[in-house]
Amino acid sequence: MNGEVSPGYECPATAICGRKCRALGRLGLKDVPNLGESGECQAPQYLTLDENGKSRFDSLDGELAGKLAQGLSDYLQEYHVENKAERLAFAEIKSGFEGVQAARDELYKNALLAIKDGGLAPEEIEFYQEQVKRAEHKLAKITEQYSAEEVLLGRAAFDKQCLENRGIIFTDSMLANTERLINNVVEGRPTMLQGDKGIAKTQVVKYLSRLVAPDKEPLITSVDGDTMAHAFTGRYTQDKETGRVVFEDSKLITAAREGRPLLIDEVNFGDTSVMATLHDILLKKPGDVIITETGEEVEIQPGFIICMTANEGDRYQNRVDLDSAFKDRLDVIHFDYPDKSTKPHTDNMPETLRLAFAAAVDTDGELSKFVEVDDLTKLARLAHVSQQLYTQPAQNVRGVMSGVNVPNQNALTGLIDERPVMSGCISPRDMISTVSRVANGRLINVTLPGEIEMLLGKLDKDGEHYNRKVLTALYDRKAGE
Repeated sequence: MNGEVSPGYECPATAICGRKCRALGRLGLKDVPNLGESGECQAPQYLTLDENGKSRFDSLDGELAGKLAQGLSDYLQEYHVENKAERLAFAEIKSGFEGVQAARDELYKNALLAIKDGGLAPEEIEFYQEQVKRAEHKLAKITEQYSAEEVLLGRAAFDKQCLENRGIIFTDSMLANTERLINNVVEGRPTMLQGDKGIAKTQVVKYLSRLVAPDKEPLITSVDGDTMAHAFTGRYTQDKETGRVVFEDSKLITAAREGRPLLIDEVNFGDTSVMATLHDILLKKPGDVIITETGEEVEIQPGFIICMTANEGDRYQNRVDLDSAFKDRLDVIHFDYPDKSTKPHTDNMPETLRLAFAAAVDTDGELSKFVEVDDLTKLARLAHVSQQLYTQPAQNVRGVMSGVNVPNQNALTGLIDERPVMSGCISPRDMISTVSRVANGRLINVTLPGEIEMLLGKLDKDGEHYNRKVLTALYDRKAGE
C-alpha cells in the first residue's frame, strides 16, 4: 500500500458515488464494508495510490477498475474540497425552502385531520400561518446572502427533493391550486381539476391524500371506455382463496367509509352511464348515506371528497362532453401551463425554467455533467412556446406568428381564431422526464440535443411535420433577434 488517497473522507451518500461503488462491487471489490450503501459505504478509506500517483484499490486490477477508482477519488475531492463551499451554500438555501414547505405541510395536514372534529379553530389557523410566515422570513434572510445563480440551484435542489417526496413542485400557480383544493376538502366540496396533459393534476390529489393517510395508497379510479357504473357502487366477485362469491367495495365506498379523498381520473373518458351514476353522489355530504349494491347504507364520513380530472377540447378524442348541470355540482379548478404569455418566444418563463432545473440537478444542487445549460434552456423555451401555441386561441398569438416562415402559410393565416396554432406540445411532464433521464447519465448515447429532436418528432402524426416546423421556425426567429 502506497498511502491513502482520501484520509478522513466520508461517504457523501449521493447517487453518483453509490453507482461508482456498486460498479466496483460488480468487478469483484469485496473487502469494503457496506460497499455502495448510502451514507455507510467505507470505500473512501480503502483507496490507495500506485507508484504513478493514480488511485486504485489493492484488491482490484485492470483498466476499468483503475478508471472507477480514479473517478471515485476525483469525485470525493470535488465533493469534500473543491465544491464544499458551493455545496454548503446550496444546502442552506435548500433548507430554507424546505422549512417553508414543511410549515405549509403542517398547516395543510392539520386542516385536513381536523375535519373529523369540525375543523381548525381560528387560533389554530392563525398559529400555523404564523409558522409559515416565520419560515418565509428565515428563507428571505438566507437568500439575501447569496447570488441569484446560487439561489436558483439551491432552490432546484429543494424542488428535486420535493418532486421525489411530494410528487409535485410548488410553483406559485401550483401552490394556489393546492390550497384551493385543500379548502374544498375541508368543505366537502366536490372538485374537478381541469387542464391539459402533463401538468400534475393527479399528483396534487395524491399529495393531499398522503397528508391525510400517509400509510395508505391514494384512492384512485381511472376511467376508460370500459368503465361501468359498478366501479363506483361496488360489485360481486369471486374470492380467489375460498372461491366464494363476495361483495367488493368500490374505492368510492371505501373513501366514504374512511373519510378520505377519492380521485376519479379522466372522468369524461367514460360513457354517459358513468356520468349518470355520479350525478347524485356529487350532491351528498358527510352524514349522508350511499347505498351499495347489497342494500347496505354507508354513512359518509367527514373528509370524504370526490376529485376528478378531465381533459376537454377537440384535440382529446373519445371524451364525453360534460354538461353544465354536471359541472354546476363541482368547483372547477383550472390548471394552466406555466408562464402564460402571448409572446412566448421572448417573454420570461421563470416557472418553466424552475421545472427544467429541478430535473437537471441532484438533491445537493449540483448540475448534472451530462446536461449543458444552453441545451436545457433551449428545451425549456421550446416547451414553453409549444404549450402556449397549443392552448391559446390563434387570435391571441397571431402577432407572434406574423412573418414567421412556416410550411403551408395559408393554412396558418386561415386558422379559425378560436383554434390553437399547434395540435401538439412538449408538456411539463415531457420536459421533466426528458431532462431527468439525460441527467442521471445511466443511458447509452442519450444526450439532451438528441432527446430534443425526438420530442420535436413526436409533435406530429407520422408523415406530418407541421407542428415541428412551426415551433422551430419561431424558436429560430427568437435566436436570430
